[in-house]
Amino acid sequence: MSAMKLTAATLLVLGGLSAPALADDDDDRRCASVPRGEWLSVAEIANRASAGGYEVLGVESDDGCWEVKAYDRDRRRVEVHYHPATAEMIYQDFDD
Repeated sequence: MSAMKLTAATLLVLGGLSAPALADDDDDRRCASVPRGEWLSVAEIANRASAGGYEVLGVESDDGCWEVKAYDRDRRRVEVHYHPATAEMIYQDFDD
């Protein structure tokens, strides 16, 4: 990942830290409550997404997960949510 993309991703994360967390009613789409000190770094999550075939546009925290905004292999815009400590993909949403 280029330094410019990593810097942009870091800014998205810092902006996301100040946003209030909203509850999600769908338990299958939630990350566990993990102390912030145990979260993987932005770079680790971005690398995981890249290794999975995504072109990473940005990374931010969302409802206790890492949310990666990206393009998939078919150039569709997606939001992929990863567990903050294990980098397990929790779910993905395609942008319309």
